[in-house]
Amino acid sequence: MRKFATRIAVVAIVGAGAAVGLTVVPAQAAQAQPCSADGLKMYGRYPIEHDQRIYHCAPDPFTPRWVFSETCPAGTRPATTLALYYPHSNTGPYLATTTCASA
Repeated sequence: MRKFATRIAVVAIVGAGAAVGLTVVPAQAAQAQPCSADGLKMYGRYPIEHDQRIYHCAPDPFTPRWVFSETCPAGTRPATTLALYYPHSNTGPYLATTTCASA
């Protein structure tokens, strides 16, 4: 009997909310956040350890992280260009483009 009364109460509350115009709205998808390196927020590829290895940012709403991408061959080094990710922003985040260039 107690379960039946609880079920009736829940149905009544949901029904009353619908009658008033309240609807259930799904939560918005969280925005993917950029990774951090050298005090900057960025997307793209970047040599986070300042050696021959290049990592790419795996943006995520809660835990963005750097994932190993490639190692520059001997005789080359990572060369990075940073551009603003949003054209009208002055503070970032940035889009990092890194390639292996001759040393």
